[in-house]
Amino acid sequence: MPRKPKKPKKPKKPKKPKKPKGSHMPQFIRPIADVDGGSWSTSPFFSKINEDIGGGGDDTTIASDAVANNVNSSDLDLEGTNSGITDPAVNAGHILRILWASDQSRDITGHFELWQGVPDVGTLIAEATVELVNTTEVETAYTLTGTEADNITNYNDLYFALWGRGTGGGPARTLVVDAAEFEIPNRFLETVTDSIGVTDLVTRVAPAGRSITDAIGVTDPVTRVHDAQRIITDAVGVADDTTPQEISSGGLLPHFGAMIG
Repeated sequence: MPRKPKKPKKPKKPKKPKKPKGSHMPQFIRPIADVDGGSWSTSPFFSKINEDIGGGGDDTTIASDAVANNVNSSDLDLEGTNSGITDPAVNAGHILRILWASDQSRDITGHFELWQGVPDVGTLIAEATVELVNTTEVETAYTLTGTEADNITNYNDLYFALWGRGTGGGPARTLVVDAAEFEIPNRFLETVTDSIGVTDLVTRVAPAGRSITDAIGVTDPVTRVHDAQRIITDAVGVADDTTPQEISSGGLLPHFGAMIG
């Protein structure tokens, strides 16, 4: 009897896609140094307001010089985180946040500016502003527009400027700041090497030196019907890439030899 074909090898399992490199966690730029303290109190300023706003700030604050109605305070200029910040390569998710208040029950409009380069020398990128009416701390968040974010050319060269303007009558008041930060996305690098369900072909060897290549998912064995001409019938989906070898009548098994005399 003819030799039975070997059972096909089990198809290889599709490879799982590799996990994307990078992180979904945002990056934060916070004050790391004083540049110009103006008439604010009390230095050092940066270390008193560079905590995580998500934690509600702390009890340490800084305050501007006192101003009356329609009078601006002096500027406080601060350097932001200047190393290790990665360009996110997107212009969404850029958020200025600040926790602040008035020191009196009198209005003062707070201004929190983001600069590319040193304030008043570099380029003003964006500004968060709100009118503060009493001593209750307010968290203000401003999301940059796509155009504003695109104007940032170096994420490791960003600065902050803080100042207030008295609004409404009454005695002088100061701008009190508890914490300040700039949030940006983390660059997310996605590397896809294999799609689910797509793998290499699996090769198996049949008798008589025939090479048969099966596509993944084709598991039916090859069916062979032999006559004097050695006809091969393959299952659907199996590609046959070789030609059957010719066999003389003398090489056939006895019952085939009797059939062809």
